[in-house]
Amino acid sequence: MNESCDPIYDKLSLLLFVDEGCLFQKILMHSKRYPDSAPYLMNTIFPFCSLIVHDSVRFVRKYFDSSFRLDSQSVNRLRNATKLLSSTRLGVEEYSAEVEIITNSLNKRFKNHTGILGNLKNSIQPDVGVGYYKDMPVYTTFNMSRYLSKYNPNEVTTIFEADAAKNMGYDIGQAASVSYYAVEAMDIDSDILTFEEFSLTGKDFHYSNLLKPIAGHGLVNPVYFFMLCEGLTQLNSITALCDSNFFSDLLRIKMTTTVLVALEKSLSKLSRYIMNCSEFESDPIKVTQTLSKIISREQRKTIKKSKGLRDALVHYDFIKLLGGDICKSQDVEAILNAATQRTVGMMPSDYLDWLRKANRDIANEIESLVMLPR
Repeated sequence: MNESCDPIYDKLSLLLFVDEGCLFQKILMHSKRYPDSAPYLMNTIFPFCSLIVHDSVRFVRKYFDSSFRLDSQSVNRLRNATKLLSSTRLGVEEYSAEVEIITNSLNKRFKNHTGILGNLKNSIQPDVGVGYYKDMPVYTTFNMSRYLSKYNPNEVTTIFEADAAKNMGYDIGQAASVSYYAVEAMDIDSDILTFEEFSLTGKDFHYSNLLKPIAGHGLVNPVYFFMLCEGLTQLNSITALCDSNFFSDLLRIKMTTTVLVALEKSLSKLSRYIMNCSEFESDPIKVTQTLSKIISREQRKTIKKSKGLRDALVHYDFIKLLGGDICKSQDVEAILNAATQRTVGMMPSDYLDWLRKANRDIANEIESLVMLPR
C-alpha cells in the first residue's frame, strides 16, 4: 500500500470514521434500550446516516477493502434527497413535481372518506404529521415521505409503507457495519457511548392549513413551504441529536456545515429560477427578497467559504484540502485547526460556536415564515 492510500496519513478522516462508528453503536443501543422511542430517532437521523454511509463505504474501499459493497440505490437516493435543491441532478421543476405527487398521495391516503358524510369526515381527518423534540419540529411526514419514497412521475411510495423505512434501515445498517464493528473491536471508553432517550411528541395537521401562514408572506407556491420545512427540520434535528448526545462536536461541525451549504445553494438556485421563469412566480422580486433574508450576507460569505471543509469532512479527504505534508506531520487537532483556518478563517472552537449561532438564527428565520404549529 503506498503512502497516498494509507489511512495513517489521513488521521482526521480516520478519527471521523471511528466517531461515526460510535454513532451507529449508540443507535443500536438506543433501539434495544428504548424500543418505543427507536422510530422517533430513526425518522430524525435517517438523512444524516445516508450522508455518512454513502462516502464511508468508499473510504473503506479506498483504504481497507476494495471489494466492500457500495451503498444501495435507495440510500444514494436518500442522500441526494437531503440536499434539498442543491443536487445538480434535481431541477426546480422536478422538485416541484415531487412535492405535488407526495402531498397529493398523502391527501388521498388519509382523506379518502366517501358517502353522505364523506366530505365532513375528510374535513376532520388530518393528512400530515410533525414530530417535535422539546418544541422543535425535527421531522414531518411529508418531508420524510420524499426521503423514503421510490419516486417516479406516476407513483410514490410513502413513509407510511412500513417496508420502505424497514428496507432503508437494513441498507444503512449494512453500509455502516464496518465502522460499527471497528468501534466494537476497539477498547473504547464507554463514557463516549452515553446518550439520552430520544423522545418526541407527534401532532397531526391538515396540510392545506399549514400552507396558510407562509402564503401570508407572499410565498404561495407550496414548493417554498416544503423546501423550507426540509431545511428547518434538518437544522433542528442537528440541535436535537447534539442535545441528546448522539452527535459529537466533530459530527456537529460536519452535519451543520453540510446542511448550511446545501440550504444556501438551494435558496440561491430557487431564487435564480424564480427570476428567470416568469410562469413560476407572479411577483418574483418580492419573493426573492423574502428568501434572501433567511441567510444574512455575512452568514452567506462564511457558508460559501466552508465548501472545501464540507467536502473534506463528507468525502474523508483532508489530504486533498491541506496536502499530504500537513496530514502526515501533524496530529488530528492541528489538522482540524489547519482545515478550519484555511477555509473559514477560524479556530475549530470558534467555528463551532459560529455554527451553533448560525443554526439557531437561520432556523428562527425559517420558522418565522413557515410557522409550524406547536
